[in-house]
Amino acid sequence: MTEPFDAVLSPDYRLGDRGWRLVWLKCLALMLGLGAAILFSGASAEAAPIDATKAPKKIALVVGNSAYAAGGYLPNALNDAEDLCASLKALGFDAICVTNVKTRREFKDRVFEFSKRLGRGTIALFYYAGHGLQLDGENYLVPIDAKLSAPPDIEDETISLRYVMAQVDQAGSEFSMFMLDACRNNPWSRGFRNVSRGLAGVTEAPVGSIVLFATAANDVAADGDGRNGMLTKHVLEHMRRPGVTVEQMIKQVSVGVQRDSFALSGRRQTPFLYSSFTGQFCFADCGGSPEDLEIAHLRQERDRLESAGRALVAERAEQERTIAQLTAAGRKRQLELEEKIRAAEQRSASERTPSESLTRELNGYRQQILQIEEERQSQLAARRQTDEELRRLRTDAEVMVRKLAEAEKLSKRVAELEREKADREREAKQDGAANRATKQDPPNRTVMPPAM
Repeated sequence: MTEPFDAVLSPDYRLGDRGWRLVWLKCLALMLGLGAAILFSGASAEAAPIDATKAPKKIALVVGNSAYAAGGYLPNALNDAEDLCASLKALGFDAICVTNVKTRREFKDRVFEFSKRLGRGTIALFYYAGHGLQLDGENYLVPIDAKLSAPPDIEDETISLRYVMAQVDQAGSEFSMFMLDACRNNPWSRGFRNVSRGLAGVTEAPVGSIVLFATAANDVAADGDGRNGMLTKHVLEHMRRPGVTVEQMIKQVSVGVQRDSFALSGRRQTPFLYSSFTGQFCFADCGGSPEDLEIAHLRQERDRLESAGRALVAERAEQERTIAQLTAAGRKRQLELEEKIRAAEQRSASERTPSESLTRELNGYRQQILQIEEERQSQLAARRQTDEELRRLRTDAEVMVRKLAEAEKLSKRVAELEREKADREREAKQDGAANRATKQDPPNRTVMPPAM
């Protein structure tokens, strides 16, 4: 038979029942004390959560450099910075907007001013439009008065992107974004050794940040043919849409930039993204459940496709009218030219040796007939391209309608499940309250009168 643990101890160490009870009570108190210490030390060490009832403060530094002394004038860079700054202010950003930063010292002062406004729980956005270059894999942003005659001048005259990122990272913002439309073909890439075109890929960025380039690493971005550069044009278009997260916005921007660049030059400019952000941020309001946000996004995409489709239908109708007018006018002109050709040929036949002027006249008539046909064929080719674009849009719209129907169906099902869950919880609370009332108030007993 196994002896009790206390029995195997020497008499001096036997505690008895009362002694063991005291030991267990002391051990229990010690464990409770340690648990409380761990709990409170963890609570003090853990970052305090951001107040969900208050929107985080949004700070932006927007820089647009256009009037370069040695790098040429970049009109879109100035327009991009001014337009983006106005939009950010309308969206509630505290925006520092500067243009034509002259020197490295001035640039660093602006970054310092920006970083001092940041802090815990803030949203940070740094935007730069202008000349940028890379040296040995490091990216640099160029002030307008930078004097760059040799590679060593780059570190003395420009500001590195790594420096900007480090300043923002030290401020401890909740989310930071760096948007650079600085991949233009700069005038220094050919004259300097180890200076490559475009910007280098980002290998180090603050945790929880997004870095967006106008195009891929080591590539050159086009300015576009309008008021804004291609990247900023589409950022301005999509950032004001409520319910669109920053990732969704970037996808829509990329689609637009690729489409416009291909139409303009025949090559696709693809914005490039570097991200370690795992949260959710919208430039406009993100409010609503994930299902509602997805439905809002799908509806916006559907509306965009329908609007683009209507524009293409109108464009095709205009092309049809142009083709009909060209065909009628061309046919009339062609008949006139053919009549002139016959008259010229008759004159030529009456002459033993056709004159040089008559030959030029005949060739001119024939060339005009060819030009009329070429113009008509060009319009027909444009119509075929529009038809192809319409087919693609209709296919995309059909897919979007199906996705929207599925999302709305899913949202209704989620709402039903949430109502059912709420009903069950309410019934459980009511049952619990009834049970507690029954225990607290015993049933009334009927007191019988004593027997006579």
